[in-house]
Parts: sequence; C-alpha cells; structure tokens
Amino acid sequence: MSSFEITPDDETWSAWLARSGVDDVYYSAAYARIWAREEQGTFVGVRYESPSGRIFYPLLLVPLDSLPGGSGLFEARTPYDFGGPWGVGSDLHGLHREFREALIDWLRSRDVVSEFARIHPLRKGGQPA
Repeated sequence: MSSFEITPDDETWSAWLARSGVDDVYYSAAYARIWAREEQGTFVGVRYESPSGRIFYPLLLVPLDSLPGGSGLFEARTPYDFGGPWGVGSDLHGLHREFREALIDWLRSRDVVSEFARIHPLRKGGQPA
C-alpha cells in the first residue's frame, strides 16, 4: 500500500525529514519559505511512501492569477538550488515512477497546470545514478 501526504506545516515537514535522516538545508522548510516569499507562493511539503521506499519533495505553489486566463490556477515550483525529489529505498527507479503518477494526480486536483523543477546537476533530480 502507498500513501501520498502533504503538509504546509514546518514542524511536520522537519519531523518527516529527520525520521528519514535527511538533513540537507535545501530541503528544509526554512529554506523553502525564503523562496516562497520571493516567488509569492506558499510552501507545501510532499511525502510519498510505498513498499519501494519514500520520497520527499518540497514545493512552492505559486498563483497564476496575474496572467490572462490564470485566475484560480497555480504553478508548482521547487525552491532555488533544490536538488530534486529525495528518495530513500531499495528500488529508486520504481519509486520515482510511482511517485510521479501520484504527484500528477495531486497537482491536477489542486488546479496546478505546470511544474517547474529546478534540478541541481550533482543530484540528478533525485534519481539514482
């Protein structure tokens, strides 16, 4: 069984990361909030878990209201210098495939029409080498 959870709460996000040993500043709620203010969006932490492992993905939801036809729509963006989804598990390729399907369903349900992912070249988008 898999689960897809989101939180806008810094403490919950920090606890999720800490329990999995993720201590990279670029994944922290504090870092994401800096860029949320800069990009006039809101922070939401995404956690996906399945028998294959778990993934953490901090996102900024940025309203597109100022664009023609954008009223009520959003873009999902990753914080600047972000490394990509953080995956922990035995089958990271399979885990990422599962995660993308769940993420796309969630984005659609939230009126998110695009995703802009800043990927750090050394993290390769969180994918295994």
